[in-house]
Amino acid sequence: MERIREIGKDPELVAEVVCQPRMQVDGHRVTLDVEQRQLEKDLRRERASLRRLAGEQSRNGNASARLAAVRERVDAVVRRLAAVAQDLDAVNGQSIEERHVATALSAFDSMWGALIPTERARILGLLTERITYDGRTQTLELTLRSSGIGNLHEIQTV
Repeated sequence: MERIREIGKDPELVAEVVCQPRMQVDGHRVTLDVEQRQLEKDLRRERASLRRLAGEQSRNGNASARLAAVRERVDAVVRRLAAVAQDLDAVNGQSIEERHVATALSAFDSMWGALIPTERARILGLLTERITYDGRTQTLELTLRSSGIGNLHEIQTV
């Protein structure tokens, strides 16, 4: 908890808390954009196959099994495209502003003191992605969740 208090008091740490999640979100957005473009290419290719096979079936009637397989692939690509579009919308909605981070962390002490243990556990779950303890060096590494500070700000403003 002391580490979270320190972050709120140091403008450079606040900036870093904002920077790291932005970089993660930007990386995730790029990955989704690349996947979306590839899926759109796959969809165009599969639809072209579908048109070609539909023409073959009308001529000789033997393409029905291949036509069904291509339709299944088209449906799978369309479903994945919809999921990627939904993920992109969610990623684009994740914005962390420095002033929200500073506000949330500056009010953290007063909020923390008013919480019962189960609420404290919930807040820690929102804020932290991973906690690693190295027994050999007796060091503790805390990885904050990229959306955690935004979630904390939302809880405080409700």
